[in-house]
Amino acid sequence: MSKSVPPKIAPKRGVAPPPTRFGAAATQAKKIPPAAGKSSGAYKITVGSYLHQRAGKEALPSEIAGHSFVAIEAPGGMRQAWGFSPAGDVDVRKDFSKLKGGVRGRVHDDSSAFAKPGVRTQTFEVGAAEAQAAMAKVSAYRANTPQFNLSNRQCATFATDVLRAAKIDAFAGGGVRQPQQMHRQMLTPQAPRPKR
Repeated sequence: MSKSVPPKIAPKRGVAPPPTRFGAAATQAKKIPPAAGKSSGAYKITVGSYLHQRAGKEALPSEIAGHSFVAIEAPGGMRQAWGFSPAGDVDVRKDFSKLKGGVRGRVHDDSSAFAKPGVRTQTFEVGAAEAQAAMAKVSAYRANTPQFNLSNRQCATFATDVLRAAKIDAFAGGGVRQPQQMHRQMLTPQAPRPKR
């Protein structure tokens, strides 16, 4: 008698994925209705960026005048989004030199970033292994949170690190990316994802 393999069962709509799939922070998951009422069956990783809407004397220094974030969506439409920012109460003008030198960082729920004015996003369909690798990178940041540093480890660096963990090289060139750089590059239509 042949051994039967149980069928894969997709997570129920509105139910957070199990901790082994997307981490224990199920409260950060947000149900997103799939396009046209159907799910593509693929995981999605979205990177986003927006610029802070301040002008004149309120304008922020260019190094901190934007924010980048990343999100992972399961085939059933459950989405978790994260950003990387300075921990605690930071005055970006008064503490600017500290931010350039490094302050305690934190990974935080960033679901609200999708609703920010002027937000631009780029989405990549990935397989389960790539989504798992991206989630592992988020978990690694949470477990051993590095310092937030405008010079070499800020929100755009975090988002890029998560993309690279999933083998996505979304932005050409090397070096630290600032949110403004990501924001500008997302002006152009999404190029086909390179095969690996």
